[in-house]
Amino acid sequence: MNKIISIVLLLVFTFSQAKPEPEKKHRVQLKLIDSFLAHHHYQRAVLDDKKSKEVLDNYLEYLDFGKILLMQKDITNFKRYETLLDDFAHKGELDEVYSIHNKTITRTQAFAKWALQRLDKPISNDEKGTIDLDREKMDWAKDEKELQYRWNKELINKWVILRLEDKSDLKAREI
Repeated sequence: MNKIISIVLLLVFTFSQAKPEPEKKHRVQLKLIDSFLAHHHYQRAVLDDKKSKEVLDNYLEYLDFGKILLMQKDITNFKRYETLLDDFAHKGELDEVYSIHNKTITRTQAFAKWALQRLDKPISNDEKGTIDLDREKMDWAKDEKELQYRWNKELINKWVILRLEDKSDLKAREI
């Protein structure tokens, strides 16, 4: 029981924090890094529109590699920045990058809240289904309903793993 209380308190503490905002020093640091890459890096790694698109794709994959937080409409919205990240870096602008990150924080909070509510209902050991572990080939969720369907699959997958480790239902809920 102490374990579940600890986890819930950790989740509440972690996800109740204010969303991060860029500080002045972050803006200055970004401009310095951009300048260093362009003028002092051995490859003269200039950040341009092509590199900007690659950076955005990598950033989105980093933030939601399992494709369980962001929906297609979010990705479409963020794609408007794909040729602008280089311009933002040159100017030291981080607001858009932080807004993307904050969206994943909001969805992580929603997922945690949803999972805690879902765990109040029984989970059958006879539940049938599959989970696609190769998320790279998977499309982004098209809507909230599909996103919650993925959340349920993710939760059931974790549940099955715990049950395979011979955890009782009570112990699996605590973890």
